[in-house]
Amino acid sequence: MTTITPLLRVKERIVGPSGLYGIQNEWYGYLDEFKYTIGLAGLQGFGVGCCPPELLPDDMAPLPGTEDRLSANYGNYIHLPSASIQCFIPAHFIDIQAPGNTNAPDFGTKVVISASKTGNMVLARPFTDGGAGLVGIFIDKYQGSNCLPDGSGAPNHTNGPGGTPLTGGIFASRPLQWPVSAIAQSGTSHSPFSLCNSTALNSAATTPANNLGGVWALCRTRGADFHPCPIWLYTQIGYLALAHAQALLDGSGVPITGATSRAAWMDVTPYAPKGNNNSGADVNKTSLQFARTDLTGHTSGWAGTSARAFTGAARISGVAAVEHTTHNGQASGIVDVNGNQVTITPGLTSVTTGMTAAGYRLLPASVAWSSISSNNDIRAAAGLISLAAESVAAADDGIWHTAANAFYYLQPHSGGTFHPTSTWAANATRKAMAECGIPRELGGTATQGSTGMNIFGGDGFYRSLTADCLPFSGGNWDNTAISGVFCRYFNNTPSNAFTGFGARAVRLLAA
Repeated sequence: MTTITPLLRVKERIVGPSGLYGIQNEWYGYLDEFKYTIGLAGLQGFGVGCCPPELLPDDMAPLPGTEDRLSANYGNYIHLPSASIQCFIPAHFIDIQAPGNTNAPDFGTKVVISASKTGNMVLARPFTDGGAGLVGIFIDKYQGSNCLPDGSGAPNHTNGPGGTPLTGGIFASRPLQWPVSAIAQSGTSHSPFSLCNSTALNSAATTPANNLGGVWALCRTRGADFHPCPIWLYTQIGYLALAHAQALLDGSGVPITGATSRAAWMDVTPYAPKGNNNSGADVNKTSLQFARTDLTGHTSGWAGTSARAFTGAARISGVAAVEHTTHNGQASGIVDVNGNQVTITPGLTSVTTGMTAAGYRLLPASVAWSSISSNNDIRAAAGLISLAAESVAAADDGIWHTAANAFYYLQPHSGGTFHPTSTWAANATRKAMAECGIPRELGGTATQGSTGMNIFGGDGFYRSLTADCLPFSGGNWDNTAISGVFCRYFNNTPSNAFTGFGARAVRLLAA
C-alpha cells in the first residue's frame, strides 16, 4: 500500500514599501491566496485582484494572464455575452488617518488599505450591499460604448470602428471605441445612450433616456445585474490611487526608486492618474496624448465631438500608454479615471424641492444597490443618511452646500482633507462625506489654468443647491484645471444632458 503524503503548505510574508508615512505594509498567508486580495500599496498588482474561481459568474471568464500580477490582464475578466472587459476589485478595509502632514500628494490625508481589519479600519463602503458583505466588485475597465449584441465586442456602427452609431446596440466596456454620451444624436457627431436599446441580453431592458437619469437603463442592456457605478465606489478608486502614491514616496515626498515601474503616473506631479483633460492631452504631462484615430486609421468626425478621445487611447510618441491613466498606474487598472468623459455616479441626491442645508442624502449600505433603478428610488428609500453640515467652516464639516454655485478645490486641513475613520463611528455625516469624496472644509476658487492642476490632480467639487441632484465624477476632456479622480459635481439632475456625460457599469459579487 502506497501512502501519499500531502504537500506542506507554508505561509509567507509579502512586504510592500512603507512610503511617505512609514506604514506597516505587509501581508501574511499562503502565497496562492494573495491574488484574491487587493494587494499591497506600492507593489505590482495593487488595486485589483482575482475572483475566487468557484464564485466567478458562469458568463464571465478570466483573460490570459488574469492570475499573473505582472500581467497587463491581472485581475481582468471578460463578460462573454457582451465581450466587456471588467476589473475585479476584491473587498478590503480602509483607514483614513490625519497626521496633518501636507507633503505631496495627500494634503494631510493618510490612507491605509488592507485585506484584513486592524485598528480603526473599516470595510470600505463599496463592499456592503443590502446589509450583506460582498466578496468584491467587477467594474468596467473602459468608459462604456455602443457595441453589437452578439458577444463580438465590435462597435455598433456603420463604416467601420469609427462609423455612425446605430440603434440596437448594448452598453459594453471595450478599448478604442467612441464612448456613449447622455445627449441626443446630432448627425454623426454623437453616440447617444438611446441607441443602446437591445434586449438580446436582458429581455426587460428599456431604451435609455439621453440624460443622466438614463444611466440605469443603459447599464442594464448588458444584463439585469449590471448597475451604474455608485459615487462611493468611484471615491474608493480615488483612495486606492492615493494610498498607492503615498507608498511610492519617501519621507520627503520624493518618489522611491522604481516608483514609475509600479505606477506610471509617478513620473510627473501631481502623483495621481493622468488623463485627457486638456483637449486631447494631459495638462501636466503634455507628452501624453489621446488619439481620435483608432488602430485601423478611422479618425474624428463620426461618433466623436470636440476633443473627446477613443476609450483607452492614451499614447506617448504614438505608443500605447494607457497605464498613465489607470487608478493603479498599471495596465491592469481601471482606465481613464481622470478626464475624457465624466462618469455619472448616483447614490447621493437631494430630497427637497427647495434646497436647504438638510437636503442632501446618501443611500445607506442597508439598501441593495441592485434594487435601485432611478434617482427617485434613492430619494424614496428608507434610512437615507443626512449630509447636512454645520453653517460655518470652523465647525469642521465645511459649508460646502450653502453657497451659490461654485467650484472649490480640495485643500489641506490640520486634521486631514477627509474625515478620519476614527470619527466615523460617532458621526454618520462625516462618514458619508468621506465616502462621497466631500472634504471637511472649503478650498480655494482660483482657477489653476495653465499652471496645472492642484496636488490632488485638479480635484474639487462643484457645490450647488440643486434639487434632485444626480452627481458625476472625474472631469472631462476640456476641464484642464477641474479634473481628477476626486473631482465631484453636485449641480445636475437626472434630466440634464451633455456630450461629456458617460458611464461605467458594475456587477456586485456576493459570497
